[in-house]
Amino acid sequence: MLLIPTGASGANHAHISTREMVAAIKRADQAQLNGVDAATVSVSSVRVIRCVEPDEEPTEFECAWQTRGKTGWINHKSRLAVDSKGWHFID
Repeated sequence: MLLIPTGASGANHAHISTREMVAAIKRADQAQLNGVDAATVSVSSVRVIRCVEPDEEPTEFECAWQTRGKTGWINHKSRLAVDSKGWHFID
């Protein structure tokens, strides 16, 4: 994980690769995915836009990401945490 301080606000951005996001999606509880079918996601059907630390918790991030739909890319926003086992969706 790479944290990059940005701007005067001191907010941290985290780098989560597409592979890491796909792995997190596949491990997530279906209720956390807002209709995304974890069984069908792949590296070519997911894009990570950005992950930003929203508060003082250094391991939790609000991530904007997209899945490929029939008519284009569908936007999603989720909270994820990172630990020694990788990225995980959280409530």
